Amino acid sequence: MNILNKNGFNLKFWITLIVNFLGILFANFIIRKIAGTNAYIYGTLAFIVSIALLIYDIIFFKDFIKEEWLKYRKNIWKNIFYSIIVVILVGLTISVARSLLVDYYLILKLPE
Repeated sequence: MNILNKNGFNLKFWITLIVNFLGILFANFIIRKIAGTNAYIYGTLAFIVSIALLIYDIIFFKDFIKEEWLKYRKNIWKNIFYSIIVVILVGLTISVARSLLVDYYLILKLPE
């Protein structure tokens, strides 16, 4: 299964993208209203929605995932190394961005 056709992404990809987007909106807005200030309820409901979306994606793209896993497994150690490097770079980027933004917003909120 290929998610790309000659004109770009196929309809199956766009449907899944919309379902995931709406699912995350559901988790962020409606669950917050249900849970109120209770973090345990919010976390549990958000976890359930996330797992449901993951299962939906796995069922919808099982052929694509199987095909990509076979490619990934051919050079598994190189791909694991690349994955670790990307995780480290993303973590560093988030850390730097957070420190810069926190400093910037703290300066804006200082009392005069």
